[in-house]
Amino acid sequence: MKDVDNQLLKIYYKASFQKRMANYFIDGLVVLPIIWIIIPSKMIPSFEFLPFVNVFIPPFLLLKAIYYLIFEMNGFTLGKLITKTKVVKENNLPTKPVDIIARTLVRLLPFNAVSFLWGENNGRNSYATGWHDQWTKTKVVDLTKEKVIPIEQP
Repeated sequence: MKDVDNQLLKIYYKASFQKRMANYFIDGLVVLPIIWIIIPSKMIPSFEFLPFVNVFIPPFLLLKAIYYLIFEMNGFTLGKLITKTKVVKENNLPTKPVDIIARTLVRLLPFNAVSFLWGENNGRNSYATGWHDQWTKTKVVDLTKEKVIPIEQP
């Protein structure tokens, strides 16, 4: 945002743990039904059937990656739109495609989803970060708490 005589600086505050969890569940509710539609139900075996991993997990990871790549290139997923949050760099600048690709690849790692529990600010605080935030130097911010400060030029 620019003004004729002044520049405006946006300051974002990290999204709360509750909003991050809401994002996770909303986005999961979008991706999982797509999986159930694409993979015929007769191909999804019961849990005691070991090849389950070979049939279900790769398409799930692929669709999850595609979902995050497509939506987060604009800073939002469906969950983030609903909770009024978005992804930015740690310095509050917009993310670049390489940041989103890196975030998406880290999301595919085992235990990334629970990395909030032992990562920085482990859920007992007002916000939390997972590996896909920490390793890519990005954060999810709350757009309802954004602050704009005018910077006067000398």
